[in-house]
Amino acid sequence: MRCGRRPAGTIVGATVGAVAGGLAGKGIAEAIDPTVEEGHCRANYASRPYVMGGSSFDALDSYGSTPSSSSERSSSAGSR
Repeated sequence: MRCGRRPAGTIVGATVGAVAGGLAGKGIAEAIDPTVEEGHCRANYASRPYVMGGSSFDALDSYGSTPSSSSERSSSAGSR
C-alpha cells in the first residue's frame, strides 16, 4: 500500500464534504423568509409571557433581545 495516496483522498473527501455542507446550508437559509419571520414576531410579541406590559416590538435593539432606544445606545457607547 502506498502512503502517498491517502492525503490526496483526504483532501478530495474534505472538499466534497465542504461543498455538500455549503449547498445544504444555502438551501436551509433560502427556506427561511426574514419578512415572514418578522411579521410573525411583530404580530405575536406582545402576547409572549416574557414581555413587560407596554413594550413594543419596535423598541427592540438590532439583535432582538433587549428594549433600547438610539439615545440610550449612543450615550452608553461613549462610556466604554
